[in-house]
Amino acid sequence: MTCTTLPVGGVLVTVCAPRLEVVHQEPAGLKWCFRCRARRPHEHVTLQESEPSYYGPVRELRCAGCGKDKTRFPEGSSW
Repeated sequence: MTCTTLPVGGVLVTVCAPRLEVVHQEPAGLKWCFRCRARRPHEHVTLQESEPSYYGPVRELRCAGCGKDKTRFPEGSSW
């Protein structure tokens, strides 16, 4: 678990998030990336906490150029 303390409006707020590690990668083929504005190779990446956890593995798509999943338009859209 990684925790960070930030000042917000004169009050200190602590935000904690799991520390995830890459446990598996596999190619997802060429996809259009709206951040890179080009067709780039993408990968399916599986992340998991290094210590035993309540949370299961997390799977995400990553662009080889920018490292983000920007395959949807407009950016942040759910479709």
